[in-house]
Amino acid sequence: MIMTSTGQKDQFTSSTPDPRFDVTAPSINPLVATLPIVVTKVKDMVEVSCTNEPSTGARTGAEGVLEQLSNEAKKDTLRFPQSARAHANFGVALAKAGRLEEAVVELETALSLEPTDYLAGVTLARVYVNQANYEKARSLYTHLLDHYPSSDSLLLSLAYLSLRDNDFAAAEEFLESALRLSKKNAFPFFLLGVICLQRGNIHRAISALREAARLDLRSASLHHTLGVAYAMARDFERAARAFRMALALAPGTAPSLHALCDVLLQQREPACAFKLLKQRVESHPTDIAARDLFARACIDLGKYSRARSEFEAALRLAGDDMPPALLARFRANIGIAFLREGKDRAAEAQFRLAIEIAPRWSSAPYEALGYIAVQAEDLEKAKEILEHAKELFRDSQAVRRFLSVVFGLLGRYDLAIAELQEFWDRRTAESETYCFLGFLYEWTEDYATALRALSDGRKRFPKSPKIINNLAYTYLMVGEVERARSVLASLPRGIEPHPELVATQGLLRLWEGNHQTGISLYEKAARMASEAGDNSLAKRVRQKMHLEIARAFMHKGDAAAARIEIKRGLSLRLDTYSYRAKLEHLLDQLTA
Repeated sequence: MIMTSTGQKDQFTSSTPDPRFDVTAPSINPLVATLPIVVTKVKDMVEVSCTNEPSTGARTGAEGVLEQLSNEAKKDTLRFPQSARAHANFGVALAKAGRLEEAVVELETALSLEPTDYLAGVTLARVYVNQANYEKARSLYTHLLDHYPSSDSLLLSLAYLSLRDNDFAAAEEFLESALRLSKKNAFPFFLLGVICLQRGNIHRAISALREAARLDLRSASLHHTLGVAYAMARDFERAARAFRMALALAPGTAPSLHALCDVLLQQREPACAFKLLKQRVESHPTDIAARDLFARACIDLGKYSRARSEFEAALRLAGDDMPPALLARFRANIGIAFLREGKDRAAEAQFRLAIEIAPRWSSAPYEALGYIAVQAEDLEKAKEILEHAKELFRDSQAVRRFLSVVFGLLGRYDLAIAELQEFWDRRTAESETYCFLGFLYEWTEDYATALRALSDGRKRFPKSPKIINNLAYTYLMVGEVERARSVLASLPRGIEPHPELVATQGLLRLWEGNHQTGISLYEKAARMASEAGDNSLAKRVRQKMHLEIARAFMHKGDAAAARIEIKRGLSLRLDTYSYRAKLEHLLDQLTA
């Protein structure tokens, strides 16, 4: 297989945190306790957490009406001081008006008069939730459930509180009880979807959330949450559709707009995200999340100066309140804008500042500094930077792969392999790790181990185009043409060809005896690499082409033609991962 370049500056896209989406529970039942949820993708896991920011105030524009209702309810308590219902009604009115402390007094009075009063109990429990007094809320819900075992509101509230405490087994048990009572309400399916997200069962989560959205088609919150589930599954097309539906139902909702633009950036549609975010930033200049996304879109569109100004504006807006990790990320993103613009020195200063602010925030600034050092041909400096990053982020396979690349550039293939071998041994290797490990074994002509590594990778990542390509290439290197052809045939449909894949197809044609098509495909691969700005890869493809054509001529017994191809290959100068030694070895064989 052909080794790609050690890195193009375009590979450094804006440094983002793990994908994070805010989820608000749908307002389906006012008696059910709810809290805002945060869903975050961390590597291959999904984390779900509840925030402590419930809505406690009266809705804007309704204060006068609520105050009037409170006054009327208060009169009833004066007329009927021993009436639990009068105190309960007054407590409900106070809770709706956001006067929680007063509401607690009235609702506790109602329960002292009638301990099983349902309205007073569920309202007081929800107030406790809003006050972050979760133990009191749980105790009251449990007490009420003993008297009202068929109340889905109580079951769902207890499920929500269990979800908040990460007791997913208990949450699921409460939900199953609620669903046995009725499958016609959307909220149980919403909660089930959230729990399935946390447990990593994304497909079941999508199924539950689709059912919730079907039951309540007009709920923007449900469509938004369905979009989050699709985003976690990396089905960005459906995610974007769900977020657009949420925005159609609730125009201008910030979490849905942020989520949609995040997905558009993931889909590599920065122009569309740019248009939406430009409008948002102009109409809501203090929306820091929108500015962050807008700046990322600017980077993807090559508007580097604009991106830096947006990041700087976000920093000014946040002031001293910005957490160190977020501040470091913004500095790193400014560095990436400089780097993509070719201003390496300014970029390096920003990356070092990001590391100084939050050394353990992310490996991204270290990798960027390593890239700058490699581009400056200071491999020892790159090694030092990446070894320090390895100490901080030992399980980061991105760091270890980059360090492995640097060891390879230094000619220490034993150390390069050792960096990645442990992930293969632990069966935790990512697809890119399998690819590079397979390349290293193939490069050192340990084809048997290369085939084992890539075959294991294919079992874990059966649709990875890079693993499929590298495995097919290695089969060709040991003369297994039929197996190579079969592996290449397993490529998923719609895969966009890249230079390495086209080169492998060229090698297959050479092995099949179709020299003209093989040469044509190699030349096409070189052109693709050159047009992408990777001239080193283009030269490597051409050198590899001359090597393989020379081998083909040797198999045919045409030594003269083989010598011509060898000389052509040797005329191409490459500093790293050159096929020069293999060409010279072939020439020695001809001479012998």
